[in-house]
Amino acid sequence: MCEALGFERLLDEEGFFARLLGRSPSGADREPLYGPDRPVVLVTGGPGMGKGRLLRAVRDRFAASVPVIYLDCGSPAYADRAEPEPDARSATTEVLLR
Repeated sequence: MCEALGFERLLDEEGFFARLLGRSPSGADREPLYGPDRPVVLVTGGPGMGKGRLLRAVRDRFAASVPVIYLDCGSPAYADRAEPEPDARSATTEVLLR
């Protein structure tokens, strides 16, 4: 799937995500792009552009080597949790709490 979508070069041992995360999918150290702090990866785009597939591929390849949290900020569950207290909570606060 990754190759067909053009993700392979992003996800390989020397690819963008290995440098971004400072570790390859096999666990080898890589020179990080932005220093010692672990990055937060935010992927945006319209429906059907492959955001979820790319993030699942990153998780599948790198989760054994780096901490990974996958949040779907568009999930209605966050807004539903915030609804009882609209003056104190929002979908954003629920995502951050998660």
